[in-house]
Amino acid sequence: MENIPAFKFDKTTNFRLHRGTLKESLKTSVKVSSMEELCQAINNGFAPIKISIEDIQIKPQCYDERIKQYSYMVFSEKYGVFGFASQE
Repeated sequence: MENIPAFKFDKTTNFRLHRGTLKESLKTSVKVSSMEELCQAINNGFAPIKISIEDIQIKPQCYDERIKQYSYMVFSEKYGVFGFASQE
């Protein structure tokens, strides 16, 4: 795996829900600046499922040439992939 910076909320973070295509996924993008905001975005996108911050895991994925940003998978062991966070 390439050397991807560790995920931290110290940069502008875009979160997008997992969808069938990148174009569809990008339509759901929201800016988040904390784990609380990320949790809220997930809960808004996957209602009636309600998760807690403790459920969320963030795993480095790659530098995504399509969006020109580092990409991180956002998921939980219980529910699977929620979407992707990206940072410039």
